[in-house]
Amino acid sequence: MKFVLLISLVIASAGGEESTNSNDFCSSFVCIPSNYNKMDMPNSDDNDKGPLKVSMSMFLLDIYKINYEDFTMDLNVFMKFSWIDNRLITNDTSNGDVDVNLIRKLWVPDIYIYDLKNLWTRRTITPEEGLNIKSEDGNKRLTYIFEPELVVVCPIDYSEFPFHSHTCSLQITSFSRTSDKMEFVTDHSWVPGHALDKNKIRDYNVNVSYLIGEQTKRKGWTGKDWSVVG
Repeated sequence: MKFVLLISLVIASAGGEESTNSNDFCSSFVCIPSNYNKMDMPNSDDNDKGPLKVSMSMFLLDIYKINYEDFTMDLNVFMKFSWIDNRLITNDTSNGDVDVNLIRKLWVPDIYIYDLKNLWTRRTITPEEGLNIKSEDGNKRLTYIFEPELVVVCPIDYSEFPFHSHTCSLQITSFSRTSDKMEFVTDHSWVPGHALDKNKIRDYNVNVSYLIGEQTKRKGWTGKDWSVVG
């Protein structure tokens, strides 16, 4: 079990560090200002910088089941999302893992997964998730990782069985923010099929790749564009 220790830190503003006050919430080397509102996007007051960029990378770890009756797939994936939030108070050399429960007090991307039927996060003694915060070129970058199990709809055409093939897409976007507010960017540092043991999937040949080009855009019901990653 993980515990958050609530303490008050007084940090001198010299030497590249930022000051805090007694009303700030602090854990490890990071503090959340007392006026922080997790409902506000990090750059919502600075439209000149354009949409907030949220990077994503993932590993497909396993395909547990392909359901022929309801056209769904049971997947196990490892996801990483990263974004900048300069409202947090750290020093210029801060870099490391922090208590993952801190994520409940922070703004996070409102993720929406197309054709999702079910999702649950894996856990052993504790949930299988983590949070890292580091100073990067004067910015505070947050990286959140977790390992969910998903059931997604994929309408496979079996008319040419057993010689059929099909492309199934795991598409992720924002629930409420169009591409002019939030832009998803693929982080290619992770190869999506690298961790998949294809010997465990005996009935299919599986190739995994990130969405590219026009696949990373979708037109919404209102006619506005939505940024997509997956």
